[in-house]
Amino acid sequence: MRIRLILLAGLLLSYILPLGLSPVAAQGDDAAQILSRINALRQQNGLLPLDLSSILTTSAQRHSDDMARTGNIDHNGSDGSTIESRIRDAGYGHWRGFGIWGENIYGGQLADVDAAWDFWINSQVHRANILKPRYREIGIGVGRSDKGTFYTLNFGSQPNVLPFFVTGSAPVVTLLLTNENDITTGEGVQIMGQATQVRIAEGTDTKNAGWQPWAQAIPFQLSDGTGQKTITVEYKDDLGRGTKFSRTFNVSDLGPAATSTVFPTATVEATATVRVTSTTTNTPAPTAAGTPQPTDTATPQPTETPTAVPTDTPPPTVTPTLAATTAVPTATPIPIASATPKVTATPLLIAANLATYPSASRLTPLAPLPASPDRPLFDFAESPGGNTFAIVIGLQAIVLVVIGVAVMVRIRRRP
Repeated sequence: MRIRLILLAGLLLSYILPLGLSPVAAQGDDAAQILSRINALRQQNGLLPLDLSSILTTSAQRHSDDMARTGNIDHNGSDGSTIESRIRDAGYGHWRGFGIWGENIYGGQLADVDAAWDFWINSQVHRANILKPRYREIGIGVGRSDKGTFYTLNFGSQPNVLPFFVTGSAPVVTLLLTNENDITTGEGVQIMGQATQVRIAEGTDTKNAGWQPWAQAIPFQLSDGTGQKTITVEYKDDLGRGTKFSRTFNVSDLGPAATSTVFPTATVEATATVRVTSTTTNTPAPTAAGTPQPTDTATPQPTETPTAVPTDTPPPTVTPTLAATTAVPTATPIPIASATPKVTATPLLIAANLATYPSASRLTPLAPLPASPDRPLFDFAESPGGNTFAIVIGLQAIVLVVIGVAVMVRIRRRP
């Protein structure tokens, strides 16, 4: 009897365990495929990759799970949440009264990575989100239920978070650096503007490294060409406000700059405290000289409006492009993860500015639904001609039956 019970338990586990594990694995595979395709497309268009943010991923996964539960594909959640509220609730950084973020969604019964990708890259507004120079980070959510598969992409940039990427062959590697090219003058006394200088060190302590001008691509000499390494880049603007970003990677994951790029796990240490409010304003972004310059060709809409479709023009500040001497790979990037900023104090510096960028929220149509095997008896909207014919024949048959019954009754009543 015990042997039978053990065999029965083993049989049940063989069914239960795969059901419990496969959705998670599938979600990870889908997210990795989407990140790989996005970063390859950005590199092909002369843009830096996007760093995978754990904060934005939390926001995106929340919305994908909600769409999977309700089957409703919309930028507004069933709990009344919006793009902005979900991203802020997750703890993503923003400026005093605005944020830089956007969202792409897709889902339905037949939705998969290929269907979602085809829709995004063939839609002008969704493709623009993927290729927007101002975004530095991304979060990817995948939700599944009996209603189908549902994808959410959350894009964004936050104050004092400037990722970098490692490429090349050890021991001399090339660092590809981002910069603050939207809010170039910074904000207040704590949030840095456009970086003009950097210092780089192996490890996390940059105090003994010398400052050098910021550049899109900077070669760096590792202590040796083996094992796991951590590189830290410290950024500083003209007013001395700065931030740090650290990335840890395995040297064995690196390859020739012309064939591969490695974007391993990263950590962020910001040297400024981000203070924010929930007020939304609609003012143009300042340039480094402090002169407001419009950046959107469409009227800005609040982030709470899911139908806003702004078309963005890059700001007048220079958006870095990869130099011709820097081999930018088009191979599949490795998924990366960002950490929550760690804050410390900075000297008192004055540079208060306001700017606003609307969230690029997008309404996405449903993925195609599978054909239902059950058809109603009279589906007028689908085939009015055929149904009309069937109705006429049916009415004629009823009339004939009624006439036949009346004739029989009369015959029986005759003496």
